[in-house]
Order: sequence, then C-alpha cells, then structure tokens
Amino acid sequence: MKFSRYNWIIPYDNKYILFNGFTGSIAITPDHKLANILLSDNPSLDLLEPDTINTLGNIGMIIPEDKDELDVLIDRYNNWKMLDRSPINTIVVTTKCNFNCSYCYQDSKTASSISTEVINAYCRLIKASDQKYHSITLYGGEPLLEFNACVSICSRARKIMEEKNGRFKASMITNGYLLSRSKLEIMKSVGIESVQITIDGDKKTHNKNRRHISGCNTYETILKNAIIASEYLRVTIRCNIQNDTNLNIQYLRDLCKNNNMKLTPSPVYHINDIIKTKCNMNDVYSMFNHDDRSRASNLNPRMPCIAVCDYPFGGSVLLPDGRTVRCWNEVSTTHDSLKSYGNIMESDNINIHNSIDWTSWNPYAYTKCKECKMLPTCAGGCPYYAVYNKEPRCSYISESNYETFIISNYVNER
Repeated sequence: MKFSRYNWIIPYDNKYILFNGFTGSIAITPDHKLANILLSDNPSLDLLEPDTINTLGNIGMIIPEDKDELDVLIDRYNNWKMLDRSPINTIVVTTKCNFNCSYCYQDSKTASSISTEVINAYCRLIKASDQKYHSITLYGGEPLLEFNACVSICSRARKIMEEKNGRFKASMITNGYLLSRSKLEIMKSVGIESVQITIDGDKKTHNKNRRHISGCNTYETILKNAIIASEYLRVTIRCNIQNDTNLNIQYLRDLCKNNNMKLTPSPVYHINDIIKTKCNMNDVYSMFNHDDRSRASNLNPRMPCIAVCDYPFGGSVLLPDGRTVRCWNEVSTTHDSLKSYGNIMESDNINIHNSIDWTSWNPYAYTKCKECKMLPTCAGGCPYYAVYNKEPRCSYISESNYETFIISNYVNER
C-alpha cells in the first residue's frame, strides 16, 4: 500500500479536512497526530493504525502499491474522448447585441444572424445523427434579438428528437433585458429549460460595464426580468468579477436565494494577461462565501475540456453563416483570424489542421500538469488558452485558491 499523490490535508476550524482529488472524497478529522503524519515530507504507513489505513483507503488517500493514478486518468481520458457526442452543442443565433459592454470582444457593427438555410442544415444534421439525446445552448450576441429563430430551432429540433423517440433540451445565455412573460411561456413550450443571465457585480459597477446601446442603465430591468424568468425556467445569475474587491453583492446574493436562482461567481479571464486573471480569481475568494464558491465549481474529478465547455469532446459551436468552431471564445465577427474547422453547408469542407489543434490538446502531455496535485479537478484548465498560447493555464491559479475551493465544498456539503 502507498499514499495517493492527490492527497490534501487542510486545517479548518481546529480540525483537518482530508481530501483526495482522484476520488473527489472529503472527510474531516480532529486527530492532529494523524494530520501531522500525513503532512510530513515522507509519511509512513507504519505509523498508522490498521483501522485508520482502512478508512483512508476507503476515500482513496491510501491505494494499492501497484496502482498508478496518473495512468488511470490517462486511460479514462483516452477511452472517454472517443464516445459519440452530438456534433453541434451551441448555436450562435446572432452576433447582434443590444448592449455595449466595455469588455466585449464581438463587433456588433458588422454583426450577422442565422439564416433559414443554416437552420435547415442543422436540422438535417441532427436528423441524420443516431443520437437519442440532443442538448443545445442558444448563444449570441444577444439571442433574444432573433427570438423567432430561437423558437424555430428549438421547436424543429424537439420534433425531430421526438420522432426518433429521443429527448431534446435547450438552454440560453442572454443578457436578460428582453425577457418577458410571453417570451418565457413560448421558450418553455419549445424545450428551453434554463437561462444564464450575466450581472457585473453591484448596481454601480454593472451599469458602468453593461450599458444598453441607447446609453441607458440595465441593472434593474435585468433583475426584474430574472425574477419573472425564475417562475418558468431554471435561472443562473453569472456574476462577473473584474478587478474590483469593493463590490457590494449582498443584495444580489439575497435576491437569488429568495427567488430560487443560482448565483455563480465568475472571474473574468484575460487570455493574454495572467496577472489580471489572478487578481480576478482572488477577488472571487475575497467577496463570495463558501456556499457561493462551491456552487461555481465542485471538486469531483473531471475530464479535460477539448471543445465547448459543457461538451468536452466532439461538440462544436455553430456560427450564423454555417461555419463551426470549437469554443465560445472564438465567436467573433472578425473572421480573418478565426480558426473555423468546417461548415455544415458544405459537408466536405473540413479544415483538418484547425481540427487537430483542438483534438490533439492533451494536458497529460505537459510535465507541469502531470506533476500537479490539482490535475484530477483542474484537468489542464481552459483548452482555448492552451491552443492559442501553446501551454496550459491552471483553472485554480494557485494551490491556496484550490484549498479554498476544497473548504468551500466541505462547508456546503455539511
């Protein structure tokens, strides 16, 4: 027997949290002697009682001598990534937007919307698929600006899946400004089950960052619509955090709790600025309580992301003109630098090179990932960053941040 390479022992409330990243198991012990043994540079099994060894074995902190956890992770990944998945997971209904956000990377002045021809091609694709379950996210721009297209996509896809005795569901990422009871009733009827609505912290910060194109404030309208939406669909409020530790988000926290909405803190990631990213990550830890943080990320082992975040392998984002890309971050109207790898209007038009950029991404090929104790949970971080920067970026930035997530999950599970 030997100790797992993914053990964490964290002081908390005069006790110690025991966590194993490989299994995702969490336990608590008041035994300071045990903790000191586990925290030593070379812990010895000879110092532990048989019952303790058995208990630690049950949560994966002690494993058979011949077990190589890294080899198991790699084998799981190689088998898992070959599973058959839906070819389209996100549909960019339009790149038009009714907001003028200070940090937006999309150019709404040259925006486009999905055509009937592209919708027809998408429907042919899922009809020809053997999938019995199909799930999509409606994305933009602001998808509610093309509400009829959203309804057409979902109603047609739902009908196709019903004819195949399969299941369809959809979600939407929206700024929430155009939501209404009449729209929500239709959305629910065509299979849209959830919406994610973005808020930038408190009222002052939000209205500074996320203004309407007319120049008016948007905070109060969005939250009013979010409350209405919670009567029809599951609502997640994504709270963007960007270089501001003075935000007052208690009102937002209470609003979500009282209206059965999920609050998810989300640090703004700067692809080419790791310092700003670290600041935003740290702001999340300083502003949000344990319950908020654990809702944003759990510690169960996961597979590396190789495509759209919710569909780690084989899925793609459908752009309004029919081209497909791998990641939401690639949705842009600046097409000259876009790494499209195919077009559903031209089935034989596949850019093999760009596809390989994504499918060959493997965090287990990097020494710093293979040697990292956070690997089972982090899984190499965001592949978009890795593909474009030729190296991985850890999801947790530092071990201290990772330990905070462990504590958050323990507190929330008690």
